[in-house]
Amino acid sequence: MRGRCDGLERAGVSHRFAEGFIARGVILVALLFVALAAATAFTKRPWFDEAHFAGPALDLITRGSMGQTVAEPTGFASSPGNPQLRVNTQVYYSVPLSHLAQACWYRLVGFGIFRMRAFHILWGLAALGAWFFIVFKLTLSPGMAMLAALLAGTDRFFVDSAADGRPDMMSAALGALAAAVYLKLRERSLTRAVLASQTLLAMAVFTHPIGGVAIFALGPIAFRQDRSVLGWRHLALAACPFAVAGALWGYYISLDPAAFRAQMAENTVGRFSSLRAPFNAILNEIRVRFMERAYAPSHATGVRRLTIVIPLIFAAAVIALLVSRSRRTPPGARLLSSLAVTYFFVFAIFRRL
Repeated sequence: MRGRCDGLERAGVSHRFAEGFIARGVILVALLFVALAAATAFTKRPWFDEAHFAGPALDLITRGSMGQTVAEPTGFASSPGNPQLRVNTQVYYSVPLSHLAQACWYRLVGFGIFRMRAFHILWGLAALGAWFFIVFKLTLSPGMAMLAALLAGTDRFFVDSAADGRPDMMSAALGALAAAVYLKLRERSLTRAVLASQTLLAMAVFTHPIGGVAIFALGPIAFRQDRSVLGWRHLALAACPFAVAGALWGYYISLDPAAFRAQMAENTVGRFSSLRAPFNAILNEIRVRFMERAYAPSHATGVRRLTIVIPLIFAAAVIALLVSRSRRTPPGARLLSSLAVTYFFVFAIFRRL
């Protein structure tokens, strides 16, 4: 009996040590990401998209309207002199949640370029935490979850997006949180899991439309985990947050429908070109977005060129897990690999929308 108690005590100590090691590892990954993102935010040159997305939020807390006061009020560069655009009074060229969230942030901490970027760095932390939890729940491997967070948190695309004033990171974080919340709540209440996850997904879409690609992760996860119990009532429940968000946006549109039509017409020019040529869109995703703009630009030299190793590690891991037939492969690892492949092709084709 004494030996059995000693064994249980040693097992408890070992378990607590493992938990402490994982917790310290997660903290170190988070600190590394914050350091990289903060350094990028301090040194990155401001650009026009940041003004387009921060301006309406600043206008909301200063004048009470959600307009873009630093842009020509009667036209974009593509169509100057259009009196129906009226971007200085109401912004319709983007969905509104990012403007509303930033307005709350600026009211709390004040306005400034680093404070604007810090808002998105915090969303980057939320995205990292969500993906750590998703990978852990699907693979039951804290080591794999920590590795995923480390690779994401040091990835150039991820860090640069978090240190930027565009709403991409907020949208991505909300989409990842939708999947994480579903995995967390489904065991207690599938109804609550569907409602909470779809609320977060609707928020992702109304932060930036590209947030809708999160359904290509959430859908397969829900189907794999609960296909035998999901029904039409869950589908109807999932539509409710989108109906509420759509109704609120519809009210905002009703304040100036002519400006909405004019601004959306201008901002959607060329957005559907990838749908007409998906093969070219995939090639450009590799050649332009991954190589020229991120990992292997022509001006890069020395250590800078080593960043190409990160997507290569991702690609090698995905291929290895997809072809692996080993019983030691963590459960859910192939699902994550298939999600990575799906995300690549979907984002390559739909990112211009």
